[in-house]
Amino acid sequence: MAKLTKLSRSVEGKVALITGAGSGMGRATAFVFAEAGAKVVVSDINENQIDEVAKEIDSSEGACLKQVLDVTNQENINEAVTNVIKEVWSVRHTCK
Repeated sequence: MAKLTKLSRSVEGKVALITGAGSGMGRATAFVFAEAGAKVVVSDINENQIDEVAKEIDSSEGACLKQVLDVTNQENINEAVTNVIKEVWSVRHTCK
């Protein structure tokens, strides 16, 4: 399978909420969106991992917000989405 290096449409200036962004495919997806100019919300149940990802995105001049999120807990999902909307107003893409 080819490595995903660019998106099929522009996400520049849009907000992308990436779940599971602390590692693996979620982490890689966060970097692809950040490099494409999206404002990335990195979320994961592991706060230490999203701290690292957020620092890397911030250091590469990307726009990033971090949000601890347990996708198995509906109340936590609702709180996270509310927090993100307060911070960035709208979410255009979600990946999980």
